[in-house]
Amino acid sequence: MSSRKGSSKRNSSSHSSSGDSSANEVIARNKSSKLRKKQMMRTIKLFVARFRLRKKFRFLRGP
Repeated sequence: MSSRKGSSKRNSSSHSSSGDSSANEVIARNKSSKLRKKQMMRTIKLFVARFRLRKKFRFLRGP
């Protein structure tokens, strides 16, 4: 009987680990999408700041 308990434990643990891997993939996708959004926002902010500075100091560029 003890061998049955051991085998059931092994099967249940392997099943739960496969479920965890899919959950980890979803979490990884969410993190990567959040990082992409942050990077896009950072790029947009830098572009806007650069544009504003150009407009502000247009007279320094010359003719």
